[in-house]
Amino acid sequence: MPQPNPPILLIQTAFIGDVILATAVVEYLAQHEPATPVDVLVRRGNEALLQGHPHIRQVLIWDKKHGKYAALWQLLQRVRAGGYGRVVTLQRYASTGFLTAFSGPRAGGVCREPVQPLVHAARAPRHRQRHPRSAAQPGPGGPLAQHQPRGTSAGARPAGLPAV
Repeated sequence: MPQPNPPILLIQTAFIGDVILATAVVEYLAQHEPATPVDVLVRRGNEALLQGHPHIRQVLIWDKKHGKYAALWQLLQRVRAGGYGRVVTLQRYASTGFLTAFSGPRAGGVCREPVQPLVHAARAPRHRQRHPRSAAQPGPGGPLAQHQPRGTSAGARPAGLPAV
């Protein structure tokens, strides 16, 4: 009998727009790992954005305004007991780096704080690659003024955008 996939915890305790952007990760996981349950940790006030989401099993809430560090300690205990196979932070806060680093399972994320060596238990290699430069000479407005989006002709603009 196959072992069930352990759940993944995504941490995004920043503001509303960041939580909305994090739903792309949830959708990606639903497509590529549909049998893996996904839980998300958000700050109090953002939980309504994710409650009822078809690909999220559980929304954990961190009240940062009342007893922030006591609540962080309680969350750490809850995360450690949650049986997560992976804990990923989607932001750069030291407090969520702490939570990720000491959660127990494989941890990772985008943290670049002073605690970075603690946060990245398993870090993917970074490939530094420069964006290819256009062969056109820079004109008025800099090199990007020459850029023309793929699939458009000179003077054309996407529908719904006003002329500049």
